[in-house]
Amino acid sequence: MDDILNNIKFCCDWMMPIIGDAGCKGFSILIRKFSFLHPEENENIDSYRFMIQFRSHELDVYEVHSPERQVYEGHAYIAEMALLYCPHCGAKLETVIENNLEQFIKLAEEHKHLVLD
Repeated sequence: MDDILNNIKFCCDWMMPIIGDAGCKGFSILIRKFSFLHPEENENIDSYRFMIQFRSHELDVYEVHSPERQVYEGHAYIAEMALLYCPHCGAKLETVIENNLEQFIKLAEEHKHLVLD
């Protein structure tokens, strides 16, 4: 993931380390892909969003119940919320994504198993 993060121009220095903490206990930032059907063009549109997430435990403390579905056994508290603006500097995050779209597509794929359904 470091090779992806090093190629992104973030809004501020605060963002890269917290994205690098994805899946760790505490707060982190994830990238999530949303797909929706465009009503007029009748085709799927992909959108990418920053998600701030809190985890009560590290991801690696869970037992994998089903590797093909990434179902974990154990108890943890996980909460997440979409972000429109950087919590540190206030920059509009949609602009950061637009300027680095290829890298965010890769990050969303890497974070896919971490986001809540």
